[in-house]
Amino acid sequence: MSLHKTIRNSSQTAPNHISISDPSALEATYGYKSGFNKGPFYEDKSIEPVLFNTRDVQIHHRKRKYLSPAFPANNLNEYEPYMAMQIRKVMECFHRRIENSGTVQLNFNEYWDYAFGKPFGFLDKERDHLNLIAIIDARGEVLNALGHLSQILRPIMKYFFLDPFWPNGLRATPKLAAIGTQAYYRRKDQKNSRHDLLSFLFKAKDPESGGPLSDKESIAESISFIFGGSDTTSSTMTNVVDIVSRSPEVQRQLRSDLDQAFPGVMESGWVADFQTANRLPVLNSVLRATPHVSITPDRQRFTMPTA
Repeated sequence: MSLHKTIRNSSQTAPNHISISDPSALEATYGYKSGFNKGPFYEDKSIEPVLFNTRDVQIHHRKRKYLSPAFPANNLNEYEPYMAMQIRKVMECFHRRIENSGTVQLNFNEYWDYAFGKPFGFLDKERDHLNLIAIIDARGEVLNALGHLSQILRPIMKYFFLDPFWPNGLRATPKLAAIGTQAYYRRKDQKNSRHDLLSFLFKAKDPESGGPLSDKESIAESISFIFGGSDTTSSTMTNVVDIVSRSPEVQRQLRSDLDQAFPGVMESGWVADFQTANRLPVLNSVLRATPHVSITPDRQRFTMPTA
């Protein structure tokens, strides 16, 4: 980062590495049609390739083709009532805990509701009874570290008992797979008509064979949206609360933005509608700027050998 501050937005950090720190280059670097492939950081032969991590352009195109119908605005809008119900539960838990103890420590992962058609009951029980958040954290941390190792070392790290980080973290992957598989088959047996990620995967056709997707592939994709969506959402939420609570000026602007859109006193259980909230300039600026605050590892992209 010091190079970017003193020299330029693009700096050569190794004979075959260029580091880019320029918002205008995001689409050109990470865009679907940019021509840059994901680097070895994403390669993990121990798990089923999914849309987020596959390095094969053809596989990515195939997966994108059958997953895209799940995410247009009109389909996500149909899910809004389910999300509003979960938000009400969160607020009820907040108020109840503040009244009882004055502090709030609450685990919830309601992204499961969209992926598997049913939340895992964290809010109803007011605790993570599956130890799921610890599993997701352990899995994410170890796979992130694994991505920076040589391909030769990766398969043997689960036996590196001198540092429990590796075997403990790598055991989290099959644990998450077991929870996701159970949720998948439970949703498959429901046969209901509500729209969620799995309802689209059940109806999706393999672009190559024309038949339905395999259970193995559908399970892998649905699990990937859990840790992908929940990690992004939780990081953004916690950073917004932290940063905004320490910035009176941002609080003032946010309050003004929200008061203009939603004047007066709201009734109990009220949840802002997405259509209105999505048009608020200050709110959306805060939400979009916050993910840039977190320090994350590089997201490798490779040029083709002939480039």
